[in-house]
Amino acid sequence: MKKTIPLLFLFFFVTVISVEAQSIDQQLEKYNTVFPQEKVYIHFDNNAYQPGSLIGYKAYLMNGPEPSKLNRNFYTDWYDENGKLLSHQVSPIALSSAFGSFEIPKNYKGQFLYVTGYTQWMLNFDSSFLFRKKITVLQSDLQLAGATKAVNTFSIQFLPEGGNLVANLQGAVAFKATDKNGMPFTVSGLITNDKGEKITTFQTLHDGMGKFSITPKFGETLTASWTAPDGSSQKTILPQTQLEGISLQLTGTGMNRSLEVERSPNFPVSYRKLTMLLTINQQTVMKGIINLEKQDKLTTRIPVYNLPSGTATLTILAPDNIPVSERLFFIDNEEYRSAVDIRFDTIGLDKRAKNSYEIQLPDSVPANMSLAITNDDVADDSAENIMSVLLLSSDIKGYVHNPSYYFYTANDSAKYYLDLVMLTNGWRRISWKKVADADSWKMLYPPDTAYLSISGKIDGVNPNRLAKSGTINLILKGKDSSTQLLFTPVAANGSFHEPNVVFYDTATLFYQLNKLSVLPGRGKVSFRSSLADTAFEKFIFPPPIFYTDTAKARILREAAFAQERLRVLQTQTTLEEVVVKTRIKTRIEEMDENYTNGLFRGSDAISFDMINDPQALSSFNVFNYLQSRVAGLQITGGLTQSPSAVWRGSSVGFFLNEMPIDAQFLSTIPMSDIAYIKVFRPPFIGSAVNGGGGAISVYTKKGLDATANVKGIDHLQITGYTAVKEFYEPDYAVPQTAHNKTDTRRTLYWRPNIITDGTMQKIRISFYNNDISKKIRVILEGVNNYGQFISVRKLLE
Repeated sequence: MKKTIPLLFLFFFVTVISVEAQSIDQQLEKYNTVFPQEKVYIHFDNNAYQPGSLIGYKAYLMNGPEPSKLNRNFYTDWYDENGKLLSHQVSPIALSSAFGSFEIPKNYKGQFLYVTGYTQWMLNFDSSFLFRKKITVLQSDLQLAGATKAVNTFSIQFLPEGGNLVANLQGAVAFKATDKNGMPFTVSGLITNDKGEKITTFQTLHDGMGKFSITPKFGETLTASWTAPDGSSQKTILPQTQLEGISLQLTGTGMNRSLEVERSPNFPVSYRKLTMLLTINQQTVMKGIINLEKQDKLTTRIPVYNLPSGTATLTILAPDNIPVSERLFFIDNEEYRSAVDIRFDTIGLDKRAKNSYEIQLPDSVPANMSLAITNDDVADDSAENIMSVLLLSSDIKGYVHNPSYYFYTANDSAKYYLDLVMLTNGWRRISWKKVADADSWKMLYPPDTAYLSISGKIDGVNPNRLAKSGTINLILKGKDSSTQLLFTPVAANGSFHEPNVVFYDTATLFYQLNKLSVLPGRGKVSFRSSLADTAFEKFIFPPPIFYTDTAKARILREAAFAQERLRVLQTQTTLEEVVVKTRIKTRIEEMDENYTNGLFRGSDAISFDMINDPQALSSFNVFNYLQSRVAGLQITGGLTQSPSAVWRGSSVGFFLNEMPIDAQFLSTIPMSDIAYIKVFRPPFIGSAVNGGGGAISVYTKKGLDATANVKGIDHLQITGYTAVKEFYEPDYAVPQTAHNKTDTRRTLYWRPNIITDGTMQKIRISFYNNDISKKIRVILEGVNNYGQFISVRKLLE
């Protein structure tokens, strides 16, 4: 059942909440109203791809604990290893989700792709919170032998709990050991002061992280001595100790947390009455006063059992609303988990065997899901899932290694390690300085509250005529022959706007002012789309320098090579494609083929394409047009009612659609009706006149040419949402010629849009295995209307 966020009051030995606390609390509420927080997770159909493969994806958007309704358009930018943009895509958002596809270029040589997913609204905030993913590309010809391994570097960050080390106050210091790529490593070492005296030791506990307690002295320099994985001796200076301040320690991982706050003796008197705020999703869920006026230490318990799960921020603020200490911690009450599961009726791991599964929904809550079933030839990329991204990774800065571990492992150790993540990944989204300064609230990117919108402006038309017209009529014709009729009002200044137009790929937009068949005078219409047609490249995640992991690269290479070997085998057992080359016909050859027959086809003649000659319509008649165009042909009286033509002293014969005709009648044929003219040099044996002085054969328009020069409604090409390609899913129960090919699909089944209305309890899924898979991985992800997450992973072998 969905939870509402309660507002709890903590009173730390006082019963009055200060005016400052109310002020900053109210300011945060206003800020959250103006700048609501939106997060996104993308589920992909697979974890590794070959060049030329199709990538399917489904994006889920959340606003706090609920599915987001802030935007209507979702963007994905695809980059190669060097940061070059390969594709900028846009998809419509429906039911707080969007789906699409991207085809990897067949000639792509890189080992990875990078994708960034976002809404326009998300660009108002720190770009580090955009969704990013590094995607593995399997290369069968990857060269490993002789590859130079790049030099790696190692470092340790030391992060005092609450933000600062304070002289003579005991505090916890967390640390994170990573290489230049952000990957954790195991390390231990010694902390000494500037006299070389041992203060304490430290060692990693999980994924390069650890924690130790220390009571520093003012003015002394603390140094960590440690040995890097490459055997080199390293030293790292710890953060400088402050003379005055407060020390914050939060302990516990269950339903109650213990908070201890201690101040230094010389802490300013004006700062000893502090405000504590506990926020989740930019909303205050607890607030209170920490009164250190008469004592230097306070301890209290923070109940979290009735709070929503996710990353919480505990902030201690001075009376001037400046944070003096801040601490992240994770609340896991498990109310975010949905009990959706998958039951397997028929498991087929043999070649092209049929599989039948059943998605079971235990409650009547509408849900939105995506299902990926793949060949498990490459190790599963289970480092993240919809829960770990939307509850953890998207709320903190810095790389979190294998975040899904903390959601699939329920023991106390995992909870303790998750608290190390909170201590080592910095302060989160809220900038209290910005929250307090409303004048700095600037919205650079407004939310997309409508789908693709077509706007435009009519210039050069008298306002009275615009008022008379009232609307501009738009006809949108898609590539699939679908048609939308839109009657859009035109404002007095000529502007118009049509919101919520949904179409994919490109379409032809026909337009015409109502009651005006053509735009008068110098009138013209300009159009623009509301979709961002370029990538926000400044938000790209800079590709890190990856040194070659030869062991993993060899596994990936072998997986790709196995499929390449099958492809080559298939090629060898299939008849080679026969390529027939032919010369492209000229326009005149096409006209001659379409209009002439018998003696009139080919031959020694001079031909004229009247459809594509802009001077044709400016001529009075055929004789006027041919005047001085054919050497040796003499035309007299071309502008009169009695024209004549002579060639080499002999009279010329005249034909209309290859039927004999006299010159006077031929001169009356409108030029707009004529498609083709052939002038035959003398002698022309088909002529009925004596002397054989050549012939003029005129052809009137037929078929499509009959309307080719008729001006229709003004139109232009307009780009819509990125087209989505479907995955190939063979039905081996029905014999087809295409089934003769070797089936090496890595994605066996991809269904991005599984929508339930709350009435169905079971969803049947059937598909066929490929020719090579002996292990099948099933991943179901999604979210229901209560904001509960669905994340099911199964391995069949």
